[in-house]
Amino acid sequence: KGLLLAKDISPIMKWSDVVKVVSSDSRWENCQDVLTIGERRQSLAEYQTKRANELRTLERQERQRSKEAFQQLLAEVLPTVSGFSAWKSRFHEFRDSLAKDDRFHAVADH
Repeated sequence: KGLLLAKDISPIMKWSDVVKVVSSDSRWENCQDVLTIGERRQSLAEYQTKRANELRTLERQERQRSKEAFQQLLAEVLPTVSGFSAWKSRFHEFRDSLAKDDRFHAVADH
């Protein structure tokens, strides 16, 4: 499984593509001597499931960090915008003040 991680094997990569990528590595050759093809396929499936979960978790954490940074940006910038009212102001009136900061662009549009 360390070989798969070292070769940056995607969680959605097919078996035949994985074999092409790792076949030139000595660790793969050693693995062929010890494990059957079924065991290697099982190891790949386990790796892909675990890696997909890890990537989803990282993505979720990054979205959360971006959201929190954006909320902090709002808390910092909105009070300094002249004429801003939470009840009457429109987004386009203060968008330029927010757009100068990277935190504004880090949040995905949903």
